[in-house]
Amino acid sequence: MRQRSTSQKILIVIAGFMAVWLGAYFLYQKPHAEKTLPGLRARLGGGGASAEFLNAKKAAEYYQYEIRRNPEVAENYVQLAHIFLQEARVTGRHHEYFPPAQEMLEEALRRHPNHFEALATKAAMLLTLHHFEEAKQLAEQAQTRAPQAAFVYGVLCDALLELGDYEGAVKACDEMLSLKPDLRAYARAAYLRELHGDREGAVHAMRMACDAGVFGQENRAWALYQLGKLYFNLGRPDTAAYIYRGILEERPNYAYALAGLAQISSARGNAEEAIDLFKQAYRVLPDHGFLESLAGLYRSNGQTEKANEMIKLVLENFAQHEEQGWNIDLEY
Repeated sequence: MRQRSTSQKILIVIAGFMAVWLGAYFLYQKPHAEKTLPGLRARLGGGGASAEFLNAKKAAEYYQYEIRRNPEVAENYVQLAHIFLQEARVTGRHHEYFPPAQEMLEEALRRHPNHFEALATKAAMLLTLHHFEEAKQLAEQAQTRAPQAAFVYGVLCDALLELGDYEGAVKACDEMLSLKPDLRAYARAAYLRELHGDREGAVHAMRMACDAGVFGQENRAWALYQLGKLYFNLGRPDTAAYIYRGILEERPNYAYALAGLAQISSARGNAEEAIDLFKQAYRVLPDHGFLESLAGLYRSNGQTEKANEMIKLVLENFAQHEEQGWNIDLEY
């Protein structure tokens, strides 16, 4: 009886241990429903029904699930931050998406302080916030951990350029091109060529950037817009207008294409058409640059009151940005 009793005790202990272990295992595997994670909000103007937005929303939901299931995996936080930053770029709603993106990046770095993609992505976000020195330092940290990652050199190129180190920016861009000659690399090369006075070379590089893009995607539309600006500055507004209209066929209501057409209308003396186009652009994407252009047009027309209204809106936008950590340089 004593032997049987001992065996039973051993079995009870083993069973208890297994129950605890299995309970812990399934608790770990089960998503933590109580944890609230930020997500995407519907786009304005019917954009919430687009395939692009729906795909982004599904991707965000996937990484939310993975974070709940495996909260210690830094990569999932970084990918969710990428989605927020891209949505901010597409919609112009930086005030909505930068805080959750920053939160996700901090969570990633808390778990993995040397995660190169988290460092590089945070650096890219800091560039948008105009914290160039800090962005440079983070990009350099990321570079030492992933010297073959082209994305890091793109961020470093932008930071060095903003800090006035043109030679360093060129070297970083060249490294990016050697590692991954894609749309982002060609676009940076085009901008650097333009800064050095090589406008034809800039056009050539930007055309390569456009050709490297995917039809209808936002980054190709942006590259085409930059190409249109280059042609406009070369004194070829008809070519620029042709490009802007082509963008609108690929990506209807693309705000910067509307703004490009507005600039051409303004240059041709059609102020009313320019004002209408800038208003359309701002309704699609709330870029304060459109408001500044409107203010200038209203001033030129002698509509001082309307110009002041636009300036007031610009200053309100700047105040909102400053509250969220933007480094703002006021011009009005």
